Amino acid sequence: MVEVGTEVCRTPAEARAAQAALPAMRDHQEAQRDELLGRLQQGLGAGGRAAAGLEEVLDCLNEQRVETLLLDATFASTGAQCPSCGWLCARDGGACPADGAELQPCRDVVEPAIHRTLAQDADVVRLRDRPEMELHGGIAALLRF
Repeated sequence: MVEVGTEVCRTPAEARAAQAALPAMRDHQEAQRDELLGRLQQGLGAGGRAAAGLEEVLDCLNEQRVETLLLDATFASTGAQCPSCGWLCARDGGACPADGAELQPCRDVVEPAIHRTLAQDADVVRLRDRPEMELHGGIAALLRF
């Protein structure tokens, strides 16, 4: 078995074919990321279907409005999560506004945000070397509504 990128090939012929396809696959992935970031820019206008910044994105996630969660690959942030309903916020504690339970601090709120996103049948895209994400605090979302 031979590994090519993230693919495991069983024969040398498969490995050569996978190696030849890698540049086209990378170009396709980059074009998809460009399209997502273009949609983000367009959607951030008044009344648009996008959100940026941790607090705004978590609010949209709590409202189950996220279609695609966009994360800078290095983004991490503290926050809190409700142990009973899963509500997420950027602050460190207090009572959950949904059910009044005591919020539990999270060293990195990104992991529960990813889990919540996937549980809502939404996509998660980690972006590397995309300075556009810095403008949005390292986290953004395309919204369903």
